[in-house]
Amino acid sequence: MAEERESFESQWAPSDITEESLKEMVAHGVLPAKEIIGWRPAFGEAFPTPDTNEVMVFSHFFYGGFSLPTSRFFRGILEFYGISLHHLNPNSIVHIANFIHACDAFLGVRPHFALFRRIFFLKPQPNKNKPCVVGGAGFQLRGTLSQKYFSMPFKTSNKGWHENWFYVQNPEPALPEYSCLPPVYQDTWNSLPMGEEAAQALALMDRMLKLKEQGLQGEQITRHFIKSQLAPIKERSRTTFEFDGKHDPNREDPESLEFKVMKERMYKIFSNAIVVSYSHLLPVVPYSAFNHPPPEFALMKSDPPTAQRRSPRRQTGQAGRGPKIWSDSQPSTTQLANQSDFRKRKLVLSDDENDDSEKAGSKGMTGKPARQANPKKKTSRCPMSKIKKSSRYKSFSHLPCIAAHSLLK
Repeated sequence: MAEERESFESQWAPSDITEESLKEMVAHGVLPAKEIIGWRPAFGEAFPTPDTNEVMVFSHFFYGGFSLPTSRFFRGILEFYGISLHHLNPNSIVHIANFIHACDAFLGVRPHFALFRRIFFLKPQPNKNKPCVVGGAGFQLRGTLSQKYFSMPFKTSNKGWHENWFYVQNPEPALPEYSCLPPVYQDTWNSLPMGEEAAQALALMDRMLKLKEQGLQGEQITRHFIKSQLAPIKERSRTTFEFDGKHDPNREDPESLEFKVMKERMYKIFSNAIVVSYSHLLPVVPYSAFNHPPPEFALMKSDPPTAQRRSPRRQTGQAGRGPKIWSDSQPSTTQLANQSDFRKRKLVLSDDENDDSEKAGSKGMTGKPARQANPKKKTSRCPMSKIKKSSRYKSFSHLPCIAAHSLLK
């Protein structure tokens, strides 16, 4: 078991995240202040050794719509597929964030798990017999849907992302505690929804295709949640289709995001050519507190299984250090919504460099005025797709890995 543990640990690249790196992320608005989220750099550590109340995270994830505490939908994804956060890669995080925001802001429904399963499957990396510990499972579009879903012109490489890890406090509702084990392939990774949920997924796919035909692109969806200062994967008090502008409580920062910073975030996700050339004008008006979706859209409901993994603090009674987060509430129904009266939204959202969508008289969310230096260990050959090298060294004592050989299949 000791040899296997060392093999798993050797797949990690030493962290190159320093205190300065994290302060830069705070300045960019992608990471909450240290006093709020309790982050801690891991520069020079060979592999993660988080404290009991901590979770290991990657900086790339925060640029793609991730934040803590995570939503029930995201935790349910981890539970359903039997994976942990570090098993995913940056593109998978963006896929999940974009999907959540597309459902909320453009379909007018809460994130629909059956639709998610209809669009994506989980692919082991490099193969299902020996997946990598880091990034060993990635969400990809099903081949038959590549022409129907929103375009996602990712960068050709995220080289070095696996070196950019650090620690944060794990507030309630907490993520599973860290384990050095690789993901284990399951039949659910490529399963499809069944029954009524499958029928709902097909109806939503038709509506999604209409949005695409109207010109909506994946990079525009990403830019919209970045510009709105929203983190789709984060637990929130209400949905994006209830978003009420600059003073919405779910914004990561109440201040408007500088165009330069927003563009830098887009460059971290998409190809340079796309960031330069894509249209900043949304071809449809997002749903919001000023542009409500039809009431019958609430009937479209599909949730992932509730996460059952126990929080590392749940037995100690320690409270999370972050602000209290209200759970997502969902309408209860088993009826299928009638989609025949799908209304086309043809207004255009202006999105220039200096706009502020929440200012009265500007074109905003609704298209109308708002009313108010350890040596590196040898790493494995697993394909891991650098942000910025740091020069300062900080080491921490290493705790034993909490893996269990009996869990491996």
